[in-house]
Amino acid sequence: MREFVVDQESLGSILSTVMPHLDERQRRIVAGAAARSLGRGGIAAVAEATSMSRSFASRSAMVAR
Repeated sequence: MREFVVDQESLGSILSTVMPHLDERQRRIVAGAAARSLGRGGIAAVAEATSMSRSFASRSAMVAR
């Protein structure tokens, strides 16, 4: 299996492209899935890349379970 490295700029670019087309529930799912897939520090990375609060990103990660 390949290992991919996603930097803050790439993550922000991906999420800023997708997020405007999603409703609130879908945004939570996408943000949560991204945070969980990034592992440790994923919540902070998603929060920073999307300008959402860390608590929103954290709740999103729980929704994506």
